[in-house]
Amino acid sequence: ARRLAEDVADLVWSPLGGCTATLRGAAEDDVRNRLQLFWRCLVALCMMPLAHLAALSQRKRQFFHDLDSLLPPADASPAVARRAHLRLNLPIFAMVAKLPSDGPTPAAPPAAVAAAAAAGAVSIA
Repeated sequence: ARRLAEDVADLVWSPLGGCTATLRGAAEDDVRNRLQLFWRCLVALCMMPLAHLAALSQRKRQFFHDLDSLLPPADASPAVARRAHLRLNLPIFAMVAKLPSDGPTPAAPPAAVAAAAAAGAVSIA
């Protein structure tokens, strides 16, 4: 579980494919709630059949200029394919990222995020 968490934690601040993180500028309670949702969504996506996870990725084709560069190769093992689809879908599914077509978010982390980090609710490192 720790390796999985380490593999996806960066997506909170740096989602893939030109998506933008949405926690910057959010109120502390919103940050806390969306981080909890992020971890719950991770579990839900891990439980999802690979074919369904791949379909979620394909539905994003209209929003990404080069979705194929984010998808696993056709001959990828199920584990490699699951990881690639999970990393692409998790930030959007958990509402901690906007699709590239949804526009930018504020660049500087707000005081609420710093306060949540100080309280141990989130890591900004």
